[in-house]
Amino acid sequence: MAVSADQLHFSRSGESPPPQMLAAQYLAIDTKMAPSAVKYRGEVRVATPAGGNWLSITPDTGTFPAELEVDVNPEDLAPGSYVGFLVLSIDDMVHIGSTTVAILLEVSGEPEPESCCAVIRRQARAHTASPGSFQAGQ
Repeated sequence: MAVSADQLHFSRSGESPPPQMLAAQYLAIDTKMAPSAVKYRGEVRVATPAGGNWLSITPDTGTFPAELEVDVNPEDLAPGSYVGFLVLSIDDMVHIGSTTVAILLEVSGEPEPESCCAVIRRQARAHTASPGSFQAGQ
């Protein structure tokens, strides 16, 4: 079995990063014995103390060759580094094998939102009226 990458890196500093594609194929040692359709099963494992369901693969089962979409969901994760693994296994009784792809997710802190008082002060400075320009009823 061969995959297009042995590791994938995702980085989030604001919006969620887009999914990444991973190509996987079964390599037969003897081409005369090459199977027509070897099945695989994909499993994700999270190895960070925070755990969670931030890592997914689609489709998680199928036949080789395959194009797999690896996706991360950092929405509920605090800033920091998160490590996960995608384990692809051959899923039939005749062929055996597996491979592991390391997944690294870096979540950076988002800027703190402005306080409401700071926003009001900034807007007030931008709209300061000159003396005598304010009229009752405005």
